[in-house]
Formats: sequence, C-alpha cells, structure tokens
Amino acid sequence: MGVFQELPSDPHVSSRNGILAGTRICVQADLTPTFLCHADSIPIGDVLRAVQEVGVARLDLDCLLDTRAFMRLSERFGDPIPLRATHLQSFVEHSIVLNIRHTRTETTDPFQKPFSLDPVPLHTEESRTPPTRQPRLLIFLCVEPSADPTGGRTIIAPFENVGAALSDDDLHVLRHLRYEDYPAAPCFLRGGRNEPLFAFRDFDGTPLRWQAAPSVNLGSNARINKVIGRLLVSMYNSVNFGVVWKLGTVLFLNNTRVFHGRTQDRGSPSVLGRHLKRIRLV
Repeated sequence: MGVFQELPSDPHVSSRNGILAGTRICVQADLTPTFLCHADSIPIGDVLRAVQEVGVARLDLDCLLDTRAFMRLSERFGDPIPLRATHLQSFVEHSIVLNIRHTRTETTDPFQKPFSLDPVPLHTEESRTPPTRQPRLLIFLCVEPSADPTGGRTIIAPFENVGAALSDDDLHVLRHLRYEDYPAAPCFLRGGRNEPLFAFRDFDGTPLRWQAAPSVNLGSNARINKVIGRLLVSMYNSVNFGVVWKLGTVLFLNNTRVFHGRTQDRGSPSVLGRHLKRIRLV
C-alpha cells in the first residue's frame, strides 16, 4: 500500500493547469466525428461505429431535443443507468438524466465540481466501482453553451494515445495497482498495449491511496509513484479534443476508450450559463 501525493513541481501539474485553464488546449473539434442531421434521421450505425473506433462522436442537430426525446435517443444506444446518489438528486430528472449546470462559483468537494465553474480534471467515469457497474457510454446534450467562448469545453484524451506514451514496465505496474479504499474497483489498467482500458481519476492534489496486487513485486513505493506520475503526464499530453459546445449539440463518449474532463468556465456566477444534460449507459 502507498500514497501518491503530487508536488507543485511535478511535470503533469503545469500541463494540467494550462489545459484546464484553457490556455494549452489543442482544439481539434474538426477531428471529432461530427454528423449534421435532422433529429428524426440520426445515423445510429455511423455514430456507433465512430464511438467504438474513435471513442467520441458528435451530433449537430437542427433543433434542441427536449428531455423525453433525449431519453428516447439514449435508449437506442444502450440501457440507461439510474442515478441513486443522494448528493445528485436535486439535479436528476426521470431518475436517469443529470442536469450539469453551475450552482456555485467554486468548491473543494470533488463530487460538486461539475456543478461549479471549476475545471474538472481528466478521469474515467466511476473508476472506483466494479467493472460491471461502470458506464460504457456517456451521452451529453447541450441545452445552453457557456457564456465564456473559451471555457467550459469538454476535453478528451484517448486511451490509445495515453498507453502509447508509457513503457511496457509502466503498463505492467498499472495492471497491478488499484485504489486502496475500494477493493472491488478494477486495476488502473486492463488490457494490452494495443487495447488499453483504464479506470483512473486524476485526484488533483488530493492524496491517492493505492494498493498493489500481493502476488507481484512492483518495487518500492517511490518507483510506483513515479509510474503514476508518468501516467498523469501522458494523460494531459494526450488531450487532442477540446469540444466547443453549441445549442443542441449531442456528444457521445466511450468510457472504455477515452478520459474526459472540463476546462475552467469563466462565465458569470449570476448567470445560469452552461447547461448540459447527461445520461450514462451500460
């Protein structure tokens, strides 16, 4: 068992700060597979193929879907996951739709960051839960884009790019590490170099308590922490999408193919601003 505690001088910190502040994003929204279509003629097969192959797909529709239509669309891609967490209930509709909009300027509570103007570090969804409970697909609907033209962007880092920048030895270590306090959680990495599957969250300065598989000697805690540091460097160096939201945009994220996060939103706290709806699917 050990603890990863980042230092301000760690290489990933300056990279993360620049990206989340919106000053170092490689905005390549044109590389996001985008489908311009009518709400009643969505190319389901093409979207599924893009989500599987690239990990992300975008719909720019000719109208804003209402909540019921958004729910019906999601059901064509999988089974929605009910949202039961107590701290989310004031943001939930119809038990499956999460309204992501800011209710505060900033917070130190990581569970409340999506509902503030704060940036959200890179992560996979529900990385601390058993694999069978982790969502396969996330679908977002933009009801209102941010008033900040450079803020509130969804950033994406493909697993393939993250894994390619790590050594075989680093990948071996990550295959045998998991969160200490969540014994049912999977290891940080499953799969091989060609198809890496990560389950990991950037703790953003909060201590990350980890445990190693007892049957494998991974070396000293210092060595293991350096591997975690290199993983974080690779995650932020691999950010190659900065999604600029527009009214009515629908974004699909494959939770088994990409990390995602959000840049700082500098919209006015007195204005409702950026509003996304999200449904998670298995």
